[in-house]
Amino acid sequence: MEGNKRYHFVLVHGLSHGAWCWYKTIDLLEKAGHKATAIDLAACGLHPADLTRITSFKQYNQPLIDVLASLEPSEKVILVGHSMGGVSLIDAAGRFPNKIAVAVYVSAMMLFGGFRISEYLQMLEDDAKITTEMVYGEDPENPLVGMKFIDDLVPKHLYNLCPSQDIVLSGLLRRPFPSCCLKAEIKHSVEVIESVPRVFVKLEKDNAILVSIQDAMIRKHPPAQVLSLITDHSPFFSSPKELNDLLLQIAETYNS
Repeated sequence: MEGNKRYHFVLVHGLSHGAWCWYKTIDLLEKAGHKATAIDLAACGLHPADLTRITSFKQYNQPLIDVLASLEPSEKVILVGHSMGGVSLIDAAGRFPNKIAVAVYVSAMMLFGGFRISEYLQMLEDDAKITTEMVYGEDPENPLVGMKFIDDLVPKHLYNLCPSQDIVLSGLLRRPFPSCCLKAEIKHSVEVIESVPRVFVKLEKDNAILVSIQDAMIRKHPPAQVLSLITDHSPFFSSPKELNDLLLQIAETYNS
């Protein structure tokens, strides 16, 4: 462990995933002597919330907010978000800028105002596919409760370079995600959000958030640093060592 520094990494998953997707990253970080806290956002992973009860992004992101609120006054974390987890990072930066040494966006939604599915669709190239389908509840006044990935299309878009064992694991553990994620609003001050250093990790073989979309977000909200991995949308499965090395490099740069 370089300089005998012990860093605390807080890891935030994307849609339909949970803390479980970071299992290789947690193992590598802990073996290197660091602390890793992976979050289950509401109704994800092992979180007990009922999908039908999560009606706002604030509810969805509350588990992350609770972890940051519980930190010691002087403690700062390296906050890492994947995919839709980027919106969770933006929300966290607006609420707890002094608790975050650096926010790391791993092909993540670096959108200060939140996420709108209609805006995202406009950014997609003609040949990109949306790999989700709707999940309905029993309340006629609020029938749409969530979305889920279409299993047959998942390997091509999310895990195109991943080991088959991890694809099987994901198929067993993914859950539908709350529909409120498709219209997340973040209204914190841009100045406050930008006070937290941001690093964007581009994934050059990403079939879910295409490189063109990653570049568009980088241009719109330029981070302090852009790093790259030649891998797919899920480097925690496909390139765990390379991802770990980047995270440690970032920690040493921004948490000195």
